[in-house]
Amino acid sequence: MLNVKTLFLYTESATHAGTGTGLGAVDLPIQREQTTGYPIIQGSGVKGAIRSQSPSTDAEKAKDKNVVFGPKSDPNSPPTFAGAAAFGDARVLLFPVRALNGVFVWITCRSVLARFVRDCHPPDVPPLPPLLSGDQALVSSQD
Repeated sequence: MLNVKTLFLYTESATHAGTGTGLGAVDLPIQREQTTGYPIIQGSGVKGAIRSQSPSTDAEKAKDKNVVFGPKSDPNSPPTFAGAAAFGDARVLLFPVRALNGVFVWITCRSVLARFVRDCHPPDVPPLPPLLSGDQALVSSQD
């Protein structure tokens, strides 16, 4: 049986997950979804970052770490197994934008929220409001 969990990432400073190659005038392109063009962090990068922060102080914890994440890669030999955990891509749910009434506000859009609900199936997320016309927006009353 699969045990699926949703992990929310919040960065306090700029995060850059690059593609590793430059594209003409853009010297630091970021990873993007093929279909939407939204920025992402590929699952392998998420897995590596979490692995690097996992404790491995003694032999027992190191063994557990290898079971969860797989053995450290060695360029001279093929990996024996991939690890028990599988990580999906980190995708944008909310995006900070400068605001006139404060430092910034969080924004999102209907398609991003719909995908989040579809992918996660969280039981406590309320249904999305009805579609808005082109000149309407939902605004929070909280400061």
